[in-house]
Amino acid sequence: MFLIPLLGLALASEPRPAADAPGEAMPTRTWDVEHLHLDLRLSPDDRTVRGTSTHKVAPLPRASSTIRLHQIALDISEVRVDGAVVEGWRAGGDFLEIPLGPSVPHEITVAYSATPETGLHFRGERGGPDAVREVWSQGEGEDHRHWFPSWDYPNDRFTFSIDLTVPSDLNAQANGELRDKVEVEPGWTRWSYVMDHPIVNYLVAVGVGEYRVWDLEGARIPMQVIAPRSLSREQAVGGFDRAVDMLPFFDDLLGTPYPYPNYRQLIVQRFLYSGMENTTLTLMAEDLVADRPYKTTEQAESVNAHELAHQWFGDLLTCYGWRELWLNEGFATYYTNRWWEHSRGEPYAAARRRGLYDAGLASTRPMAARSWSPKNDRPNAAVYTRGATVLHGLSVHLGREVYDEAIQRYVAQNQDRLVETDDLRRVLEDTSGEHLGWFFDAWVHGAGAPSFRVSHRMHAGSQGDPGRLEVTLRQTTEGVVWQAPVEIEIGTTDGVLTRKIWVGEGAAVLELELDEPPRWVLADPRRAVLAHWTQHQRPAQWIAAAKDSPSWDGRLQAIVALGEAGASPEVHEALISFIDDDSLEVKVRELAAMSLGKLESAEASKALVTHLSDPDFKVRRFAAEALRPFAGDPTTIRAVERVVRRDPHPEVAGSALSTLGEIDKGKALEQARRLLRRRAGPDDEPRLVRAAWVLAAHGDLSDLDLLVRWLDTRTARDVLLAAAQATGRLLERHHDHNDIDRARRRASTALIPSLDSPDLRTRRTAVFALGRAGDETAGHALRKLAASTTLPTLADYARDSARKIRSRDRSGPEEPVKSDLQELRDRLDAAEKRLEELERWR
Repeated sequence: MFLIPLLGLALASEPRPAADAPGEAMPTRTWDVEHLHLDLRLSPDDRTVRGTSTHKVAPLPRASSTIRLHQIALDISEVRVDGAVVEGWRAGGDFLEIPLGPSVPHEITVAYSATPETGLHFRGERGGPDAVREVWSQGEGEDHRHWFPSWDYPNDRFTFSIDLTVPSDLNAQANGELRDKVEVEPGWTRWSYVMDHPIVNYLVAVGVGEYRVWDLEGARIPMQVIAPRSLSREQAVGGFDRAVDMLPFFDDLLGTPYPYPNYRQLIVQRFLYSGMENTTLTLMAEDLVADRPYKTTEQAESVNAHELAHQWFGDLLTCYGWRELWLNEGFATYYTNRWWEHSRGEPYAAARRRGLYDAGLASTRPMAARSWSPKNDRPNAAVYTRGATVLHGLSVHLGREVYDEAIQRYVAQNQDRLVETDDLRRVLEDTSGEHLGWFFDAWVHGAGAPSFRVSHRMHAGSQGDPGRLEVTLRQTTEGVVWQAPVEIEIGTTDGVLTRKIWVGEGAAVLELELDEPPRWVLADPRRAVLAHWTQHQRPAQWIAAAKDSPSWDGRLQAIVALGEAGASPEVHEALISFIDDDSLEVKVRELAAMSLGKLESAEASKALVTHLSDPDFKVRRFAAEALRPFAGDPTTIRAVERVVRRDPHPEVAGSALSTLGEIDKGKALEQARRLLRRRAGPDDEPRLVRAAWVLAAHGDLSDLDLLVRWLDTRTARDVLLAAAQATGRLLERHHDHNDIDRARRRASTALIPSLDSPDLRTRRTAVFALGRAGDETAGHALRKLAASTTLPTLADYARDSARKIRSRDRSGPEEPVKSDLQELRDRLDAAEKRLEELERWR
């Protein structure tokens, strides 16, 4: 799965995997589901599903006299076992409990109907922003129980089939192969799909809508893109057609050919994420489509690679419980970058790796905790970014050839199985001959990352003897000692030397003879060790490394370091030369621009302003963003304001508006208000989102009316969400204003309708915004939502927001003490930060 906003990677519906219970890695099964068949009638107009689920089950050695299936709010009318009606079944909470006879295989059929709150999502409501009618499913983590009874946990694999009866004007898609399509009555058609390859429950998928189907030519298996009829072929296929080339690349790289009969990508409206890797039927967000002049196919290609890699890592091999989620997401993220390395080259891949590396450092929790604890009973830490970085580190440490051979064995040995981290570690150890427990204990099962300080000294020789270079690595981590082998790269006039040194407690010293001082020294030039690094050397040495290091990771490390090297003619010249070099990958030039901006010099500003008129919109965008440190500089302010007003590319104008908010708040407010007052078209969405955030950060209470204008369910979702979030933050900043009570009533009136939105991201955002901005009427609405929703996390958020409102209400119960208030605020802030972080990287 890949979350939004999109990468250059569990939202309101509780889609994130639920935490394990204390001491429990996963629920215990007593029966094995061998096959699931759904026979359903789906009515998009009244948002209902009804029909039967049939499970073929076999006893496990400790089979009980009952079987438990997961379900939430299903209206169950009848249960049959082996064709006979069963009495004594019980449904309540999350479960359906059915009595079974002897420990022999059984067939269990459940008749039910549902109007699901999640799991099955309906689009195209009258008055909404959608172009077509459609329904699509989303199961990960445990949301399918809202629309069919199942063993809704990833520790059972089964084959699957479905008979899906839908209005005849709609197209129906599901996992596997279409075996039959027949009109069963006037206006209704049954589509029958069969998935003979076993899958886990969260990968079951359906999509029904006003779709067109586009075949992709040249693939060794049938490949299709299915998209809303509102999209042209060029729009629907652009970027997604790269799967034709990706498939043989992954076939060869992973050693196991794509194992399923076909591959389809279904583009859906207002998806919760960017993509979801349902076996043979990946769902893709319409936001990825290059349906505007300012949009490219790069994001579609990136998510395309991520979800296709999931067909091996997540589908063919599935994590054995949510604690091991990194084995799905870390692998998909890593192999996305292997695709970029193959298709765009090492500089582009290195720049993306750097972003993953920095994000992976941000988390302080274990990625795959070995045991339950209050600290570990939280979402897995950075499973995308840290996971991909860990795999990169293993490939560097073992060598790419050994690593690739090991992963081919890992895939071959574990296909159609549930995998744990130990399965991966054993294969890597068996292939390489090296024990890797130290690595996995530290970076997979451990929390945080070490800190190292690097320095070097050159000792001159005497009487014709060579000199001596001394490189010192000192661990500065507090409380825990980390051990790791670190590569040291030394640039000389005769070439580049590399040495490896193990670091542990205290200092590790590398000494070697040199005839002259090194041109540069880089510790961990390929960024194989996830750690916080501090290294100082002369600017000339950083410049030499940036130009001549054989590793692009090392070059980028040096380019970033130049931003901390201090303003000097040589540093300016070097960074400007990188920015000006249009033969370089744009992401490399962007890093150089950010480093140049950090120098905060007149020369830096002049160079960056020049690039605000570059023909390449990507260059203009990063130039605008790099100017953020230049607050109060009149020349810079005028140039950035001109971009906000005149640049034809809305993302460039939006980035410039954000920068203007950093360097001249008054000018930024003037431009933001101008944008939010005017009638906007679909190409204005990036500008409007940034304008809302400018008001959130710098606006006054009179700006509330401008934001409320966009709190309309007919508004494009990104703009609506930005306006809602900005409303909450604006009112929170002005909590002591004389008119705050009136403003909160105004905000509540505008935001409360979004609590009933069929779009779960909109509901979640409204919950948080009301916690910051709402009055007691919003508190009542939030408590009502908490009592009625079937989504536990959304209920928790709603209760927290309601308590936050109550704490400001003098007429209510005694106000909580300051520490309690702060705890509530911290919980809301942490939840939003977590969700935004996941949305960025998924």
